Amino acid sequence: MKNVVQHVKNSEYSRFFVSEDRAIRVIQKMIRLGGECPIKTPSTQEMYEEIYKRVMLLLNSSEELSLEDAVIRVVNAPAPKLYLSDRKTYEKINEAKQLCKTRPKR
Repeated sequence: MKNVVQHVKNSEYSRFFVSEDRAIRVIQKMIRLGGECPIKTPSTQEMYEEIYKRVMLLLNSSEELSLEDAVIRVVNAPAPKLYLSDRKTYEKINEAKQLCKTRPKR
């Protein structure tokens, strides 16, 4: 099961799994802290650091974007991986398995 968890975590996803509003608040705080992430959970911290890096690249490009628009664009862009702990990923896999078992067969 460990291989399955790692495969799920390291697959590319269509977007970052965080709300736009939450990401805006955290990135605003990171900017005030000089780039330091206020989140201490390792996987979530890694996610916000990736979002921050991408937002800063967008803001420093020639485009005229507000911070909010840059964060929204980044959050809705493909994410390189799933930023969850192994335990949370395993729980999500089990939830999906249970959902499949309870669905009526066609």
